[in-house]
Amino acid sequence: MRLPKTLILIVLLIAGFSSGCIEEEQQVLNTGELYKSNMYYEAIASVDNIQVNEPYYIDALNYKGKSLYALSRYNEAIGCYNEVIEMDPENSKAWVNKGNSLLGLYEYDEAAACYGRAIEANPEFDEAWSGKGIALYLNGSYNESAEFFERSIEYSDKKITSDPDSFEAWYNKGISLSYIGRTNESLGCYEKAIEINPEYADAWRGKGYELIELGRYDDAIQCYDKGIEINPEDAYAWVGKGYVLYKFDRYDEAIECFDRSIEIYPEDAYAWGNKGYMLGVLERYDEAIECYDKVIEIDPEFTSAWKEKGYALYKLGMYDEAIQCYNNAIEINPEYADAWKGKGDALNELGRYDEADKCYKKAEELSS
Repeated sequence: MRLPKTLILIVLLIAGFSSGCIEEEQQVLNTGELYKSNMYYEAIASVDNIQVNEPYYIDALNYKGKSLYALSRYNEAIGCYNEVIEMDPENSKAWVNKGNSLLGLYEYDEAAACYGRAIEANPEFDEAWSGKGIALYLNGSYNESAEFFERSIEYSDKKITSDPDSFEAWYNKGISLSYIGRTNESLGCYEKAIEINPEYADAWRGKGYELIELGRYDDAIQCYDKGIEINPEDAYAWVGKGYVLYKFDRYDEAIECFDRSIEIYPEDAYAWGNKGYMLGVLERYDEAIECYDKVIEIDPEFTSAWKEKGYALYKLGMYDEAIQCYNNAIEINPEYADAWKGKGDALNELGRYDEADKCYKKAEELSS
């Protein structure tokens, strides 16, 4: 949507700045090429050099936000998208991009609302449907999310029919298929996206994840390495690589990957949680607890962090503290069997056998 301008302003722009508008439009095109070439810092600098002149500035701001997002600078990215939305409230791309950044900040309800606004503005926007599905899924609404993934696949297919070389549509279809458990089909979509655009780091990361699901760890690590080569600032690619190294029992190297992810994005709860788990495997329980405390500080509803912290405390003989952690996990998710089992173990160590037995029975009931 173009912002309203007075007739005299339009005349002045045509008369005095028409060549400037062409130059500015070219700058936006150049910014887009920089972004697509994974030159994120250069893209940001390019946008900062562009004068504020809607509509070109809207496109530039979207590219700047996407570049900031690629660098895991989510709050700054949201600032760009808010500017776009203020100028153009119906800009579906800005709403989706803002939702993506909110997902990075674990703000699932707000992200879902952004994707909803994008769907209102553009009902066939596949990324908006998959984004809302992801937000609902991560918030525990698994059944509700499936409908959104199916709609996203439908609209991705429409894009692919009209433009078979739309690597973004193939990638988005892969995401939706992944979330509904159609792993092999998802893998095929990521491979198609990579075939069209071999420098698409997100698709390499997505392919790596599906290969992990299939137990093909050697292939997975190659995908993460390729993604990291394209975009060394992709925090989630470092987490994925770290997980594969863990599967190879290369714990110290895995920790290095999680540390690299944390260096890029210090608020990455998953990186902190994975690092804590690795430290626990190495029986470095005090350090593991510090990591889980960081996870809980970022996301107090992160149930597995409470459970793993409870286990680390249990291994240190701090049974009462462990029970409190297990209780917190159970309060968030009453059907968390491992938390009930852990609580039972701690109660057993304290000689509270009847209570422990109830916890074990509950864990068995939930696991059956």
